[in-house]
Amino acid sequence: MLADNLNPMVTPYGIVYKNKNEYEQVYDGVHFPEYHWKENFGTATIHYNGEQEYLYFPFEETELKKALERLGAEDIKGCEIELDSEVLTHKILASITEGEPVQEKMPNIIAFSKRFDEIGIREKPHLDFLVEHLNPKTEKDLNIIMDSMYEFEVFHGIRSAEEYGRYMICDSGHFEYDDNLFDYIDFEKYGAHRLAMENGAFVDDGYILYHGYNMELGEMLEEIGIEVEPQETQVLKLYMPLKGSTYYDENDYGDLYQTDYEMEVYPEELAEYEDAISEALEKNSLPEEKERGLMKYYDSADSVNAKVKRYDFSVENVSGKLMGVATLQLNAPLDDNELEKIKSEISGQASDGWGEGFEQREINCNGKEIYVSFWQSKNWSLQTAEELGIDTPNQELTMGGM
Repeated sequence: MLADNLNPMVTPYGIVYKNKNEYEQVYDGVHFPEYHWKENFGTATIHYNGEQEYLYFPFEETELKKALERLGAEDIKGCEIELDSEVLTHKILASITEGEPVQEKMPNIIAFSKRFDEIGIREKPHLDFLVEHLNPKTEKDLNIIMDSMYEFEVFHGIRSAEEYGRYMICDSGHFEYDDNLFDYIDFEKYGAHRLAMENGAFVDDGYILYHGYNMELGEMLEEIGIEVEPQETQVLKLYMPLKGSTYYDENDYGDLYQTDYEMEVYPEELAEYEDAISEALEKNSLPEEKERGLMKYYDSADSVNAKVKRYDFSVENVSGKLMGVATLQLNAPLDDNELEKIKSEISGQASDGWGEGFEQREINCNGKEIYVSFWQSKNWSLQTAEELGIDTPNQELTMGGM
């Protein structure tokens, strides 16, 4: 091999020589080649004067501007644009462009891609199904659907009352079902009963159930046979005990000093620091939680996802003791199974998710650093106001439903 090389070079790190591979120039010092160096959901190829630039969704408008500068193009209108993305389906792209050239609507396409990135690729099948059947005509329609995606429950492949009844009894998990009872159950009757109580419609490849009250969806829903009646969002509060701890103590003169052991801060004392703890909770929220709170992290496309608009953690003084509260905004009442499921979700966030991070952040309370856990309390429980035996005059909720 070395004999075939005219100019091998010996370096401190080894011998450098040219092998028999043919080299091809892919970067000319100006235009970057197509290279998927990180996860993305599509490519926008900008063509101008025989050259091209590649941008990967989601990207910023500043990236587009720099690509145009490298191409020597004064404006995007003079370029050809090729979009390659499974997310930008024909109907979605048609809704965004509204009949205008893609070049004119690039800022809107960029905005959509960034918003889709916040929603997450796992929601793509759900969005595609809704877009296919609700048929948005404008970018505003598309945004309304994205705002309300979680209010829909979709049952793929179910096209009749009998199929719906069979699914709900046998496969939904709402019932303890014995296969030996199959021949004795009137699935069609039960399915028809549920359909009469729900706000849904059959489409050619499934059943769409709508739990929300967004009047802006009215015209699109009417086209598939769903009517929307205005109704206020309902509120449900779930209470849990808090555990406070600190490494500060007071001496006989009331002065604080730091200890090398943990001391418990009881709920009665925590109540004195309600404002400071509430402020810490507010600061702990993330931008991606703006729309749905911690429901952002709920990953099942089911009735709980559709009915619970959002939930957030807060604190509340109950009879002189500070308690943790998960406040749920509901599009529709929860049945017993759904309530237990959202309780399990909230318990997980309190113990291992959101709560695990929050309890490690010190909170300055009148010079004393306090740590607050929504999970570590002895005899921990998660209860409604009714279960806890407290009055909540401002809580509008009717339990029941499915």
